[in-house]
Amino acid sequence: MWIRIINYLLKSKWKFSRPPNKPLLLVDGRSDPLKHYFNKSFYNILFRRGEEINFFVIFKCLIELDFKFKNYILNYIKFSKPKLLITSIHNYVGFYKLSKLTGIKTMFIQSANVTKWGDLFGDKNITNRKNKRKFRVDYMLVFNSAIGKEFSKFISGKYFVIGSFKNNLVIKNYKKKNEILFLSTYKPLEHSSQIINNIKAFKFTINDKKLLLRIIELSKKKKLKLNILGKQDTIQESNMEEIYYRKILGKNLRFIKNFSGRETYKIIRKFKYVLNIDSTLGLENFSSGGRTGFIFNRPYINIIKSRAFGYLENLGRKGPFWTSYNDVKEVDRVFNFVVNTNDKKWSYIHKSYQNKVMPQDKNNKTFISILKDEIGIKKSDE
Repeated sequence: MWIRIINYLLKSKWKFSRPPNKPLLLVDGRSDPLKHYFNKSFYNILFRRGEEINFFVIFKCLIELDFKFKNYILNYIKFSKPKLLITSIHNYVGFYKLSKLTGIKTMFIQSANVTKWGDLFGDKNITNRKNKRKFRVDYMLVFNSAIGKEFSKFISGKYFVIGSFKNNLVIKNYKKKNEILFLSTYKPLEHSSQIINNIKAFKFTINDKKLLLRIIELSKKKKLKLNILGKQDTIQESNMEEIYYRKILGKNLRFIKNFSGRETYKIIRKFKYVLNIDSTLGLENFSSGGRTGFIFNRPYINIIKSRAFGYLENLGRKGPFWTSYNDVKEVDRVFNFVVNTNDKKWSYIHKSYQNKVMPQDKNNKTFISILKDEIGIKKSDE
């Protein structure tokens, strides 16, 4: 254990100045929604993945002879004296205890879909209702009301439906290519041996090859180019991802790598047709009105099925632009609906389902309103 701790400390960037007092504290810097509205004078970032360690806080833990990370977090909060704690990492269970531990109000901003398979709603520490008294988040900003109600079963506090925080920032529309974009959900091969909730992970992707081959076949019939939007953002894993798709699609592969600074929302909005399995980005594209098809080809068993489009919202296993039946006819049906439906009908379908799946709160007015009312600050120190 000590070797692991020492390696962790050596790899981290050290901050030798005391955390300054700022109104907001972002817990976990992996995802920073605040940068879109505030300059750094308004908030601190409490890193929890080894990116940065504060010497003053470590020294305080040393004096107290308490080296648990929980104590580091609590001491960091005491130093920075924020009025509000915020995170956009929904599966960090420790965050849900901070409101009661510190007496400071908390907010989480949902940034990815929440399911029962290897995710928060499958975590017995959360879903055991006897533990609800331990967990509180004052402001839960969620994708839709079904998700908000699910959170409310296990966590006390109030939820606000805002859709996707990041997607709410994207207003501009772009001229669309008459092409298909498939959203990759690839994970490195070494993860396929994992067992999550007693289910082998390889079952998760067992049907992907069949799906991709059928999509390329349908694309050729319609004389549409197929593009793959990469998911992995490290060089090694991105290369593995590209090789994976090249083995399936060969010379037909048009692969868009992920990398730091890639303008993903701009890219996706430049394609007329988007297909995916269970991507959050797919939900965001649909929310923005984009023609989006959801083909959930995973085994519809146990808790894996909770990842299927519309599962939590009780929309059924299939609908106009989605299916969770691993069947060629269903793949064809969804593909043809997305590609062939006229604009008027697609607009009607979009309006019928948007609020159930992911409504939009342009420029995150709800978020700004909460900060203005509760904290007394305005965005970006206007």
